Amino acid sequence: QRTYMEIEDPEEEMGPDFPEMGGDLSDFADEPGMTRIGTEKVQGFVCEKLEIVDSEMPDGKSTIWFSRELGFPLKTVYESSEGSMIMECRNISLGKPEASLFQIPQGFQRLDIPMGMPSELMEMLEQD
Repeated sequence: QRTYMEIEDPEEEMGPDFPEMGGDLSDFADEPGMTRIGTEKVQGFVCEKLEIVDSEMPDGKSTIWFSRELGFPLKTVYESSEGSMIMECRNISLGKPEASLFQIPQGFQRLDIPMGMPSELMEMLEQD
C-alpha cells in the first residue's frame, strides 16, 4: 500500500530554530554548546560553520554549514562513537518550483495520524 502524510508545521518539531533568510546568526551561535568556527562555501553558497555539542549526548557532535542567503543549513555532519552521518543539499536551484512537483502520484492514499501519537504511527507502519 502506498501512503503519504502531510505535516502542517514541520518547523515546530525539526531541530533548532534557525534564523530566517538573510537573518543574523549572532543569537543562534551564542547558544550553550555552540561554537562558531568560521565561514566556508558549500555548493557555491557562503555558509557559517557551527559546531554543536549537545549536553544530553556528549559523545556526539554536529557540524552545521548554515547559509544566511537561503536561511537553511546546507550541510550537517554528525559524529559519535557509534558512527557518523552526513546530510548535504546538492543541485540547488533558486526560483519558484513547478506546481507539478507537489502533485500526489496516482495510487497513493493519505495517511491521517493524530499529532502526538508516534506509537500508533509505528504500529500502522509495521503492518505494511
